[in-house]
Amino acid sequence: MARNYLPCTLLASVIGTIQPTYANTNDTPTINWSAALEFEAFHIENYVDKTESDLVLAAASLESITTISSNLAATITLLYEEDDTPLEIDEAFIEQEFNNTTITLGQRYLPFGRYSTSVINDPLTAELTEIRESALSVASLYSIFSAEAYLFNGNRDDLSTLDNIGLRVDVSHQHQQLAWSINIDYINNISDADGLQDSEYDLSRRVSARAIAGNITLAGDDINAGIMAEYIATEKFSHSTMVMSADDAELNATHLELFVNSQIRDHATTFAIAYQTTDDAVDIELPATRVSVGMTIDISDALTLSTELIKDKDYGTSDGGTGKSASAVFFQLAVNI
Repeated sequence: MARNYLPCTLLASVIGTIQPTYANTNDTPTINWSAALEFEAFHIENYVDKTESDLVLAAASLESITTISSNLAATITLLYEEDDTPLEIDEAFIEQEFNNTTITLGQRYLPFGRYSTSVINDPLTAELTEIRESALSVASLYSIFSAEAYLFNGNRDDLSTLDNIGLRVDVSHQHQQLAWSINIDYINNISDADGLQDSEYDLSRRVSARAIAGNITLAGDDINAGIMAEYIATEKFSHSTMVMSADDAELNATHLELFVNSQIRDHATTFAIAYQTTDDAVDIELPATRVSVGMTIDISDALTLSTELIKDKDYGTSDGGTGKSASAVFFQLAVNI
């Protein structure tokens, strides 16, 4: 998970899977275990030319997916992040399928925002509005269309009632070598988003948000390329919904990324360049603009090496920022077993 500052990262991720052996009957659950361990070494050069470096256990997670029957499954994920997240249950939910419809109940990351990227760090759209809640959702698939609606309470609502809602509509299609998808999201209360928790906003009232994302991929014999884009924005708010020092504002973030997948000496390799912007997000310490260049190469079936260069530009002094730039380089090593 990306942080709100710019680290220079060396990440090692070890993922193991344990599959207990059961009799092959419909009455006996099948449990799949997976574990991930991530270490980060980072170096930061911030907007005021100060540097910081450290070595931390960035994430340690353990996930259990229990297939109870052919159409019922339960997922539990534990997560620990040094200096960030104490050991906790990150997600815990059950899924029940009925033909083309799936009902999900439990704590999970709500289906708001796509947050896709081919570089190491999460996009700024995720930093702004990624949200985890206990919710009840119903998703349905028909041909190239899918839709999902969900209901949740939230923790930062004066009324504290089960009347917060969200909706996703998705269209995706593939024809020969061309694939594309578009999804539109709406949520009537984004106040519980992770990126807003440490802000100075008054989040005691609801603030809605909407998102639109899409991607196009063209595949060839030895190479494929694509583009992905996303725009996320809250409704306009003033002192009556959030406390800000300026006039009515609208938090928003955009993400545009080009990527190319190819083979280099029989190793799958991805190149990507991303351009991102935010608006009215100086109080949650997001940059005004970010340019990222990244590369990922599959050393083997189990080993992946990635690097990413980042250049951030802060908001101007008239907007509460420094008007200066920051930069970083990331290295990531991932081992999958």
